[in-house]
Amino acid sequence: MKKTGMPIGFIITIFQNKDALKYFANLDENTKQRISDYIQNVTTGEESKEKIYNSIQGLANQNVNFLI
Repeated sequence: MKKTGMPIGFIITIFQNKDALKYFANLDENTKQRISDYIQNVTTGEESKEKIYNSIQGLANQNVNFLI
């Protein structure tokens, strides 16, 4: 079953970084879904934390290159 929505860890973390949150808010829905899929496509908690960190850093720097 495919997970939907943003992971709670991502939501908590992005609200702590106003630059990342502002950039994320302006992304199209397809890109937001790609970010969610990127974060949720993991096998361990450590991998999830790493992907959340990479996502927030990328968004704070106004890029989504972590999706490549």
